[in-house]
Amino acid sequence: MIKALQETVKKSGLSADQVAEQIGMKQKWSLYNMLNPAKPAYNFPAARLVDLMKLTRNYSVLHHLSQQCGFVCYRYSSFRLGKKSGISKLAELFGHASAAIAQMYESHRISKEEYQSIYDLLREVAGHLKMADKIRSGQLEFNF
Repeated sequence: MIKALQETVKKSGLSADQVAEQIGMKQKWSLYNMLNPAKPAYNFPAARLVDLMKLTRNYSVLHHLSQQCGFVCYRYSSFRLGKKSGISKLAELFGHASAAIAQMYESHRISKEEYQSIYDLLREVAGHLKMADKIRSGQLEFNF
């Protein structure tokens, strides 16, 4: 968890002081302690996780937490009705996921990179499935 938090802050392009200030931490030095694995007594407050992810636009902490609990986290698809390129992208995603899974079962092994590729593809497909559910139920939200 600390590694995911460290990466989120590091990739934000902001200093740790700026991050601490913008997510409402009054004592900026405490963020340094919370990101230090040598100081296990300091924990990043769960109440600040959403603020951190929104500020940095990095949701790797959310993905990390969902994986640790045996879940898959995905973003709703931005697939738009009537767009041929969207349909082609969806078909391509299903093809890649199916091929990667078939290869895994044939060889009875999977590398870390192959696993991550399948995981990412299936997350994307899950986003499209959520959009299909919205279309089916008449709750389609258009993104303009």
